Amino acid sequence: MNPSGITEGYIEVCAQGEGVVLLGGWLRAAPEVLLPGAAKLWLMAEGQPDICWPLRRFQDRPDLAAQEDLPEGRGFQLLIPNGKAWDSAVVSISFGKTMVPLGPGLLQPVPFVPFGHFGQADRSGVAGWVLDRHDRAPVLLVDERIVVPITLDQYRPDLPFDDGRDLSRFGFRRSLHELGEAVRAADPRVNLMDGAQHGITLLAGGVEIGHRVLQVARGMEGKLERVQPGKQEAGPARPIQVAIPPWWICCWAAPAGNPCRPQHRAKTWLPPGSASG
Repeated sequence: MNPSGITEGYIEVCAQGEGVVLLGGWLRAAPEVLLPGAAKLWLMAEGQPDICWPLRRFQDRPDLAAQEDLPEGRGFQLLIPNGKAWDSAVVSISFGKTMVPLGPGLLQPVPFVPFGHFGQADRSGVAGWVLDRHDRAPVLLVDERIVVPITLDQYRPDLPFDDGRDLSRFGFRRSLHELGEAVRAADPRVNLMDGAQHGITLLAGGVEIGHRVLQVARGMEGKLERVQPGKQEAGPARPIQVAIPPWWICCWAAPAGNPCRPQHRAKTWLPPGSASG
């Protein structure tokens, strides 16, 4: 074991957007290093003030089991406020007076793209989650023309992301009554419980997160039709979700052939079942 208590670590996700950086990776370290806030992550970019962020939340990584003299690996996912954009940076972990650099060395970020999951649209309402900048609220687009802003106010302990708040709120849940009232405020002619099909699209920063078709009639059993996520049309790169292996959701935004794309696909680790709501 390294005298610092940190054996090794690696940054797998480095995505930069306007005012935000998403950093994710893993660490093999002694138990005392993994205590909430004991270790700090340092992002150092040329010409920019260093960013220091406490590591408060770690997740199990089934793919990084303990090996002989190596402790098991633990994962982290940080959504960090960012100032001026930078082209490259290095990341280190400090514990006590020791600083340990993380692999792979010099990082070149891919563009940050909001992502999440639209997990429910039925008689009980709508629900899901979004990872994006704090100052940019997602919206629901109803019938391709009615915009309903959504407040992320639900704590989701099953999600691994840490944005510095004690209770990070990435989730939303609205009853069908609340959604219906908001839609009628925009267009009194629209009734979500008229038995017709109503398309509902979750958007964040202009990126389509998911799409559902709601069909509910008063006095009748609600019906939910599952449809494919929105079309991948030409334009800015969008998150791609991959279902293998089952405990990963892989998200990346770099176009094919981009030398900035990580050697290992940028992985956002989610516990089983997290994408269900």
